[in-house]
Amino acid sequence: QQGQPVVVVGVESDFAPDILDSIARIGAILKGAVSLGKPEWDFGGIEPFQSDDFPEWFRREPYFVSRNNPGMRKQKVLQAQELGFQHILSVVDPTAVLSRLSRIGQGAFVNAGAVVGAQSSIGNNVFINRLASIGHHVVLDDYATIGPGASIASKVKIGAGTMVGAGVS
Repeated sequence: QQGQPVVVVGVESDFAPDILDSIARIGAILKGAVSLGKPEWDFGGIEPFQSDDFPEWFRREPYFVSRNNPGMRKQKVLQAQELGFQHILSVVDPTAVLSRLSRIGQGAFVNAGAVVGAQSSIGNNVFINRLASIGHHVVLDDYATIGPGASIASKVKIGAGTMVGAGVS
């Protein structure tokens, strides 16, 4: 939300630029970034701290993990918690359409242009990529990933840690 401070953790992922873009579009204030591994991507001038040298006050800020792969995202969330981060945020791009009758868990990311239908349940740390379409009464369990342009029909359950590829129907 507007003015919300956030620290992005795990920015070595190539999905960090999309997430940083969404954070900027919602008007949140990026307080900094922490890399928990070897960077795979150029972050356009953002110099992330390494996990052993970030300022102590970072731990008190809300954080978001920027990984697409369900297994890696879970690992990064656990690493962030081990480092003392406590308050994980969800990020919903302002161009996404999320029914007010749906529920979204902590640490979820809904990318630009995605649509989530009514009465859907989005679990913790779920990643819904660009232009994905989620029907009504869909359940996405914790750490599920929906690829770009995927279309999930109504009344479907996607299990924990499942990765649905790009363009899948």
